[in-house]
Amino acid sequence: MNIKNQIQKILIELEVMFLPRRAKRIIRKRKRTLLNKEYPSDICLVMTLVVQNEESIIEQHIRFHKAMGVDAFIVTNHNSTDNTGSIIEKLKSEGYEIEVINKTGAKHEHSLWVNEMVNIAKTKYKADWVINSDADEFYYSKNLNLKKEMINIHPVNVLRVYSTYFVPEAGNENFLEGTLFIKNPLNEFEYELNNLEYNEFTATYEAFPCPKCIHRTKGFKRGSDGNHYVKMKNYKEISPYGITLYHYHIRNLEHLKQKALKAIPSINSCKDPNWNGGWRNLAKHLQNNTLEDYFNKRFSGEILQKMLELGVVTRDKSVYNFLKYKNII
Repeated sequence: MNIKNQIQKILIELEVMFLPRRAKRIIRKRKRTLLNKEYPSDICLVMTLVVQNEESIIEQHIRFHKAMGVDAFIVTNHNSTDNTGSIIEKLKSEGYEIEVINKTGAKHEHSLWVNEMVNIAKTKYKADWVINSDADEFYYSKNLNLKKEMINIHPVNVLRVYSTYFVPEAGNENFLEGTLFIKNPLNEFEYELNNLEYNEFTATYEAFPCPKCIHRTKGFKRGSDGNHYVKMKNYKEISPYGITLYHYHIRNLEHLKQKALKAIPSINSCKDPNWNGGWRNLAKHLQNNTLEDYFNKRFSGEILQKMLELGVVTRDKSVYNFLKYKNII
């Protein structure tokens, strides 16, 4: 509780001493309201992350969210073979509150690991709220502080946000300097209507709103794979106007190749031939050396120009401007 709030409480106590009985009841009611009031400084916000080979984005991701009000990070590092671990250690040496859990097994147990991290956030860090994030997800607050979206919203315990997908541009080496995002995705019929070739993987991906949950630790029961849903006691949610989730799901052609490589083990271990057809199609293109053509048919300059004209893709500099303002890029 800040100094201003403490002074207000003292003044209320003094008022109560010299007022009639009815006035005292009114003042005490004001006092209860005051005591229930939250301030950003009163809230402990922790972010959990499951990462694997995210050296191209993990530093910017953590610096961005620290500047957005996140107090601490709990990171599960699953079999990273690049510089992800050393980048995290560098941030820790700078004073960032980061706890790392290393996982070396072959199986990717996302929801289990997230549940473990939420429990640590609650018991060790005394977190009030948790954001379960992936490294390619940037949670932007219009107030430039995520905690301001969590003030005085009782009895809500879940904030549901939806992905705004990034669109890569040819020749832009630093994807975080890109400013194109899909704001009005097309369905398969609309692609045909506008004489655009439908790309099963990317078009389906961006048409999926990809819900993500920010939640209180109190009443938390369990999360889901992908952080799309959460089980809470007395579940009550809103979709906050002030938070936008910028999702850098496909950053460039090389990143798409890496996603396909990551998907292949999961596809091979799944006995259901109908499971996640989009990922299977992506892996097939990688194995047939046709992934670049597949990528260009969706993100070439001509296609992007058409998408801009249709209003499917728009320019949004929110993340870019904040990263520049905080000297993160």
